[in-house]
Amino acid sequence: MKKFCFLAAISLFAILNLSAQKHSLGFRTGSGQVSGAELSYQYKLNDLNRIQLDFGLRSRKGVDAFKVGGLYQWVQDLPQLEEGFNWHYGFGAGLGFISFDQGLFPSENYGTTLFSLDGMVGLEYSFKELADIPLQAGIDVKPSLQFFSGYFDLIGVDLALSLRWQF
Repeated sequence: MKKFCFLAAISLFAILNLSAQKHSLGFRTGSGQVSGAELSYQYKLNDLNRIQLDFGLRSRKGVDAFKVGGLYQWVQDLPQLEEGFNWHYGFGAGLGFISFDQGLFPSENYGTTLFSLDGMVGLEYSFKELADIPLQAGIDVKPSLQFFSGYFDLIGVDLALSLRWQF
């Protein structure tokens, strides 16, 4: 009987946790100068706030890089649009490594760690509201200030599309 109660409690907890959909996991890809394509995870703290963690890789045009970043976001519903739309904004930081091929810097290959201060603003749609599919699609803009080995660089604006599975 104890085993049955334990299993029933665990099952109930799992069902309630899944229906709350506090987690989202997927990909974010766009024009990133450092991070490129990213594996993206979101954890919903409450109805208005969440944390987003991204792990990005890039290897093109003489630059190889990886970056891990975290963002704290505020999420707002958009009642003017169809149910399921929201917009978000936030800030955070990242840490990574970047390596430039010979020719980009005179006389040697160059690699260094980097630190970034990041911002983000975006629009997303949850298909859970329309079709009962736990999928989220979005578009966002992520400006970033990069600091590495005595250099400071504003790496433009990263415009990206994202697709995440909500669970």
